Amino acid sequence: MTHSEAFTVVTDIVDLAVTMQGDAVTRIQLGYRGSRPPASAAERQVARELEQYARGQRRTFSFAVSPDGTTFDHSVWTHVAAIPYGCTRTYGEIAQALGRPGAARAVGAANGRNPVPLVIPCHRVVAAGGGLGGYGGGLDLKRRLLSLEQPRLPLTTVARTLVLLLASAGVAAACGTPERPTFPWNTVGPDTTAPRIEFLAPPSADSIFDTGDQISVTVRITDRSPVISVASSVLGVITFGFDTLFPDDTIFEVTYPIATPLGVTGRIELRVVATDTAQNRASVGRGFVLQ
Repeated sequence: MTHSEAFTVVTDIVDLAVTMQGDAVTRIQLGYRGSRPPASAAERQVARELEQYARGQRRTFSFAVSPDGTTFDHSVWTHVAAIPYGCTRTYGEIAQALGRPGAARAVGAANGRNPVPLVIPCHRVVAAGGGLGGYGGGLDLKRRLLSLEQPRLPLTTVARTLVLLLASAGVAAACGTPERPTFPWNTVGPDTTAPRIEFLAPPSADSIFDTGDQISVTVRITDRSPVISVASSVLGVITFGFDTLFPDDTIFEVTYPIATPLGVTGRIELRVVATDTAQNRASVGRGFVLQ
């Protein structure tokens, strides 16, 4: 399969379709080919470095990348990019480094959204207990990439044993401390966009309910950064609230009942407030008539 606007890089391990914007790589697709060969000097440099990496002749990259993602994605990718060559981290260790020890699945989801694999080495993130975890290019490719980065051992048994012991000690030391990313990192700017709140049900404002009834409200909240809290209020009194984190940055059809105030009649407003990890906040109201 070919991808328009992307150029092809054929390596010893996997074919790649690479997309650039200016001098920065924005996407690398594993197992695909672009619609053309590399043309510019910058494209040829990218192709050369990726080919060298696949031959075991390069450990770091000098070209810039500009991956598109959320603030949470970028925080994960920064930690992944700091995993040294030949080392691995677990999803849980990345989550712990982020200060979010319960977010291993969210780390895995962000890893799966990595648009520039190999350069941001998501193949170096594995499951706890020795499992490989997932990989967009397939587990066979993940095994080959991890094998590529292991020390090459000599042929003789004695020499192999000595080198293995020395290499293991060296790798253990090298893997103990994360590195800084070894490539220019072009990040998106800070998130200044508030969450978007949409009422899905009831379908229209000014719905009529008996006082004391339960209003079943369904909302959809989307945002560039993960949403950490949602709350609602009627007549200024908080009637529902929760703290959470949605790593896919979308809350689909959040449904919860709202108790209408006893003894109150006339038009009231239900207000839903959402806050994201960048501390952007949005507030949307919906009117009801009680009788």
